[in-house]
Amino acid sequence: MSVRGFHKLFAELAVSHGWIECNGGWISKLETSDECLIAIETQKSNYGKQFYVGIKVYVQGAFGKTYSPDLRIGEIPPSIYRRLPNEFSEVCDLTNSLKAEERVQGIHRAFEFLNLFSAQAKSKIGLIELEREGQVFIFPALMQEIMRLIGRT
Repeated sequence: MSVRGFHKLFAELAVSHGWIECNGGWISKLETSDECLIAIETQKSNYGKQFYVGIKVYVQGAFGKTYSPDLRIGEIPPSIYRRLPNEFSEVCDLTNSLKAEERVQGIHRAFEFLNLFSAQAKSKIGLIELEREGQVFIFPALMQEIMRLIGRT
């Protein structure tokens, strides 16, 4: 599969799984009750035809910052960052002999993970749970700020 083909496929599947294209990536659909904005972006390795999927969490109100859905994903540093788990590395590696249908199925599975992660990460309490589960790392200063925002200082 070509690099361009992967980008096109990933973009189509992102939209089909409910993600909205936005300034260099995609954001999870926003609800008025969301306390965090979740964005993803693909990053091509400098060393070959491999991609990484970066997951960015922007905590609304943390340190006085608010984020709009039209933010520039590649330019605004997130509150929390992680990548797609290693179990999805094979589908993002274009140098292997994975068949097209297997790659498509793998990307669908990746979006199942992303949608579950996003649903939990949209709330500050959900972020704390993700940190307890080892799914994200929250820097101590940010954790203190999240606790302040939810009234647990």
